Amino acid sequence: MSKILGIFTGLSFVVILLGINRGFDFSDEGLYLLLADPNQQNLGGVFNYDLFFKLFYQITGIQFGIIGLRVLRLLSYSAGAFCLVDFWRNLHQTQTVSLPVFFLCLSGLFAGYGFLPPSLSYNSLSVVAICLWLAIVSKTKLDMKDWLILGIVFCTLFYVKITVGLLLAMLTVGYFLKIKALQITEVFVLLSPFFLFEGLFYLLFQESGLTRMLSEFGFLHQREDYSLFSLIKYTAVGGFWVLMVGVPFWIASLAKKRGFQYYWLILTLGIIVLVTVFYATFITSEWSHGVLLLTFAGISWQLGSEDTSSITSRRYLFVTTLMLLPFILHFGSNVYWMRLGIHYWVFWLLALGILVQKKNPIFQFRYYTIASFTSIVLVTFGIWLSPFEGPF
Repeated sequence: MSKILGIFTGLSFVVILLGINRGFDFSDEGLYLLLADPNQQNLGGVFNYDLFFKLFYQITGIQFGIIGLRVLRLLSYSAGAFCLVDFWRNLHQTQTVSLPVFFLCLSGLFAGYGFLPPSLSYNSLSVVAICLWLAIVSKTKLDMKDWLILGIVFCTLFYVKITVGLLLAMLTVGYFLKIKALQITEVFVLLSPFFLFEGLFYLLFQESGLTRMLSEFGFLHQREDYSLFSLIKYTAVGGFWVLMVGVPFWIASLAKKRGFQYYWLILTLGIIVLVTVFYATFITSEWSHGVLLLTFAGISWQLGSEDTSSITSRRYLFVTTLMLLPFILHFGSNVYWMRLGIHYWVFWLLALGILVQKKNPIFQFRYYTIASFTSIVLVTFGIWLSPFEGPF
């Protein structure tokens, strides 16, 4: 299995690498490039990770261009895949490094090249940050180093995509408070990276993430159209369509498990609903939302057939977390969820991978292979056949 998956994942890597110096999108990719320019002023403060590039330039004198940003994204996705393997090992309490899982994770992350330009961006950065977050919170016991890393993750998300950072931090703190694993010392360690970088940025540049947000040109003043209701609505629309597809598959699987002879009628209805939703939401040139819908249908089917008595609550908790992460990561975006969702596909691939783990090896091999091959197709279309905003 590992050999074939390695070939497929390697092909995706080659397709990305061959397109590393191909074209330039002035709209979104132009924004990413400006954020990496240490001499570019950032008054709006919507995305503040440019402060890290300014700091890096201050220390090293190195400035990243468009090729450099594309290389950084490729490297960060590789690091994210290793973090997800750690998550898998923590969840299953094993020390074994699973190559098929690594290739599955890397393929899922590479699928993000199917939409938007190939440079490092706030979307790709937030995905990699969540990979690291999963590797830490899946541990059975956290030490001070882990709390510090969690603090770095939340700090990074604050500068990259503040809505995701705040929502994830609240959910994480709530979880650890519930299991009584969070004390005042851990809270201090969690907050220390934020205070450190805010102070450092203000000392060096006379501005920080907070000062930008609170200034008269800041995010809170210029983006009044981003009300809480609007942000919830943008993400909830995607959730609505996904649930519409998933529920019939879950019911059909449940009916089959309970011996209902005509479960296939419900399954047929589910397939009709899936196709209908795909066409109803096909309002742009991208078709990758079809991949998302199919994956969620597979998760729903598998959940319906699960023997709940044999599943630990911890396993269910993280499967549910993986299912919710695409919506948490989207929160704060005004981009159509069905378009942006392919960036988060890796988390649903992992959720389904966990659910089919007890299937026979042939079934697992087919699942991993299909996922890796689908990633090649998405990458090829996203970089070569129909790149974002037209041909390069």
